[in-house]
Amino acid sequence: MKKPTKPREPALERVKTQTEVLLPVLKALRAELGNHKAEQLVFSALRESSREHFRRAAERRPGSGREKWRDLTDALDVVIGDTVERVSLRDDESAFDYDVTSCRFANFFHALGEPALGEVLTCEADNHVVEAGDGDVELNRAQTIMRGASHCQFRYRFNRTGKTS
Repeated sequence: MKKPTKPREPALERVKTQTEVLLPVLKALRAELGNHKAEQLVFSALRESSREHFRRAAERRPGSGREKWRDLTDALDVVIGDTVERVSLRDDESAFDYDVTSCRFANFFHALGEPALGEVLTCEADNHVVEAGDGDVELNRAQTIMRGASHCQFRYRFNRTGKTS
């Protein structure tokens, strides 16, 4: 498997650029349609775009769903870099568990007063990567810093048919 290379633009800078464009549009839609309808419209479009991005990325990769998940996860780790700090808890044939103890994405969106937008733009990508794993990987994340918790809990479980990488 080819090792991902360092991205041209760090993930946090990319997210900040996206937010510079999205936030004025979201605010205008909130004023026109109300918060709920505006967020439903914008967040749904962002989710679908992310889901489709990771689906296409997985299609271009060989291997089992679990191998595709691992490859996408490794590529995201390169892009994310030091934007998050993690503590590894478990990494074996059946599980991969860690906690994110610091998240500059969450810091950025909390400072803007827009954690819901941050969740859609950043946190939910993990779910879309799991979906690209074709059922070989499950994620349970009971809490996130973006939602106000002290840390994010990542608890991945692998089915027995997925190969290891």
